[in-house]
Amino acid sequence: MLSGAGGGRVGRRAHRVDGCAGYRTGPTQSSLWNTFYRSSTNGGATWSAETRLSGPAPGYDYILPSGFRFPFGDFFGLAIDNDGATHAVWGEGRNYQSPGSIWYVSGR
Repeated sequence: MLSGAGGGRVGRRAHRVDGCAGYRTGPTQSSLWNTFYRSSTNGGATWSAETRLSGPAPGYDYILPSGFRFPFGDFFGLAIDNDGATHAVWGEGRNYQSPGSIWYVSGR
C-alpha cells in the first residue's frame, strides 16, 4: 500500500520522461519508506510499472528489507545524461538528529 508522497522528481529528454518518488509503504506515521522509479517513452501519456530503487544494505540498521525508516533531508534528485542513462540520488537515515546517508543508483 502506498500512502502519501514524500517527494518526487521528474527528468525529461526528448519524449522520454523518468519519474522518481519516495513513499511511505504503509498507512501509519511509523510506516517505512521506499524510493520508486518509473518511466514513460511517450511524454507521460503512459508509464511503466514502478520499480523499487531502495533496498536493504548490510551495516545500516535503519534499512530493513521492507524499507527505510526516514527520508533524510531533502536530498533527492533525478537526471538523464547524454547517453540516455538515468541517475537517481536520495537520502535515508534514522531521524533528523542522526547522520544520514546519500544513496545513488543509475541505469537504463
